[in-house]
Amino acid sequence: MKIKTFFIIIFSIILLTFPVIVLGTYDETNIVPQNDIPLVIIRIDESEEAIQEAGTNDPDHEYGNIEEMNESRHHTTRCVGTMEIVVPEGFESEFDLTDSPIGEQELSYIRGRGNSTWMISSKKPYKIKYDKKQDVLGMGKNKEWGLLANSFDPTLTHNAIASWIGRQMGMEFTPKMVPVEVVMIGSISGSKYLGSYYLTELVDIGNNRVDIAELDEDETEDITGGYLVSLYYEEQDFKEPENTVFETEYSHIKFINENPYFDEGDLTEGQVAQREYIRDYINQIDDLIMNNDVIDENIHNQIDELMDLKSTADYWLIQEFFINYDGYKTSSNYLYKKEDGKLYWGPLWDFDLMLYMVSADEPRQCRGFNCVLKFEWLDRLRSNDPLFVEMLREEWEVLNEKLIELTQEDGVLSQYKERQRNAWNKNYELWRDDNFYGRATDIDKEFDNVYNIIDYRRDWFNENIDNIGKVYCTVSYELDGEIVKTEEYRADSLLEIIDLKPQKEGLLFYGWVDKETNESMEYEKVLKDTILVPKFVDSEEIKDKFDFYFDKYEVWVPLENEEFSNNSIRIYPDEYGELITKNITWTSSNEDVATVIDGTVYLHSIGQTTIQATLFDGTCYSYLLHVYGDEQEFDDNPQNVVFDEESYTLEIGETAQIVYHFVSDKPVDPNIYMYVSCVVEDTDIIENDYLDYYVIKGLKEGETFVTINIHNTDTDTDIVTKKIKVTVVAEKENPEPE
Repeated sequence: MKIKTFFIIIFSIILLTFPVIVLGTYDETNIVPQNDIPLVIIRIDESEEAIQEAGTNDPDHEYGNIEEMNESRHHTTRCVGTMEIVVPEGFESEFDLTDSPIGEQELSYIRGRGNSTWMISSKKPYKIKYDKKQDVLGMGKNKEWGLLANSFDPTLTHNAIASWIGRQMGMEFTPKMVPVEVVMIGSISGSKYLGSYYLTELVDIGNNRVDIAELDEDETEDITGGYLVSLYYEEQDFKEPENTVFETEYSHIKFINENPYFDEGDLTEGQVAQREYIRDYINQIDDLIMNNDVIDENIHNQIDELMDLKSTADYWLIQEFFINYDGYKTSSNYLYKKEDGKLYWGPLWDFDLMLYMVSADEPRQCRGFNCVLKFEWLDRLRSNDPLFVEMLREEWEVLNEKLIELTQEDGVLSQYKERQRNAWNKNYELWRDDNFYGRATDIDKEFDNVYNIIDYRRDWFNENIDNIGKVYCTVSYELDGEIVKTEEYRADSLLEIIDLKPQKEGLLFYGWVDKETNESMEYEKVLKDTILVPKFVDSEEIKDKFDFYFDKYEVWVPLENEEFSNNSIRIYPDEYGELITKNITWTSSNEDVATVIDGTVYLHSIGQTTIQATLFDGTCYSYLLHVYGDEQEFDDNPQNVVFDEESYTLEIGETAQIVYHFVSDKPVDPNIYMYVSCVVEDTDIIENDYLDYYVIKGLKEGETFVTINIHNTDTDTDIVTKKIKVTVVAEKENPEPE
């Protein structure tokens, strides 16, 4: 989208939402909330004088205009200005708004924040710092605040849900947040409505944040707390200084010292002592968890004296229940240690990607106790510590009740939806072309999905709670009453069926099925110890009940590809597809040119060979494969096409394939993109498979036509348009025997 067009669109939205905003102005005074939630008005001074003065007062940082701030990859460019929060009449908040600041308040700066959201989404998140501490929207006094864009969240409420749940579970220092809309006004660049955000507390040490002692860099004796650490994530944290990143001795988990933070260069004596203290402390926990295959009551208590196991259990349950994609993955996973106290898990942070791409329409996505990434400590505790497993069950009962409160009629989730409904719609209007918001077209639909997932997952947890300590499962393959192979899987991982195809005369191997349920386990999660047995189908029962087609019948492939598997097959009806495919014998007529294994062709030399598929009943199908080198000449503008059949007569339910060939003195260049359309005149009489197979199927008696058009997109010319007659009959007439 051109910049000019982009600004026209944004301007139109602004006028609809905030009629009093005029592009290019700076001192608007009558901007009011329009969509039932507080309005944040950020006024940026983009004048050269203001930018220069800010840089003079703070020479360690860069300052600039809004465009420069938004283009700053690592958030190094800041802006200066003011922020005003306008609360609409009747707005109901979870927090006391009495002491919220009124009118414009000076900012030390505003800058970008975040990693994935900042780089991928057009909607930018920000960090804000006031000149002095403010009790913002009843969330407590602090200078530093965040504006979360919720760019990956189709409901705009995932972080608020996690925050509410954390507070209900009694987790300390769970960040509070309030939904707002944001307008940013530049003294030069003009006014922009940015959509719906969360104004939120940040994860930091402070009276109203993670309330632990803040160590002085020269302190060497009283250094038992406080510490704030996070998990290390290579993709985002690779630039963190070596001084502040450490790896545990046995589990090899990497952490970052967030506070105190140990930068590059020489450290003070106090910093060295503090760094070694927290590393030794965490390594003690690592030793107890990793070096005890059975964690008895004594070891359990030793661990609990060092790391609070209740917060550990709550943190894992919340991450796991909501299938948070970032759970135990990124540096948004925090732990803190109090002075003379334990290490605790939390605060909860970064739940944009909870329930990411999970749909209640696919129940298997909603099952399992191992949906978030593997984390060695938690796997060990769940596997080896029965007291911790019992704690998980007890804490689940608490969480279960809170989830009911969350999703009940007129419950918390319903209140979140209704208070943001108008703002959600405006946000969608603004960001509908964004890759992420574009998927979410209806607020009720998106919230219904969350309701349904929570209800389904609650039921699954309750039904399977006895197995919450089951981290690994065995899958055994039984053949003729004997176990021939056993594999171990992390519970909830997808089963990968071994390449073992037993044979029985007169029978076709269907696949491995669960001995207990007789259901196929292919592409399913392993949720319990399972025995698989082979299932067979009588070949006579399906003989003559299916049709077989190749995608192409003459194929050109460069030798440099080394292997080729793109000439796929299609079986009709679909129910026989997997069964037939598993029982194909593949051969190559010239193995010097290519060999074939399970349909994948391995290329060896220039030449041609016939690739043949022989079915269980002896029927053979084949295609001609040409392997060429760099010197091959091609026809890059083919003109003529012939069709194998000019017309078709089908019985109801019968299929046939429309096959065409190019007529040329040279092979047609395989790099030319041919767009082939296949249009059926009367779709009540026949249907067509458009997946490059051009297979037609008779539906009811009658006569219709199929039009095939082959278009050369490189030259933008039609090569051929062919109209093919198709007649569908109840039963074909058999010719009289001679």
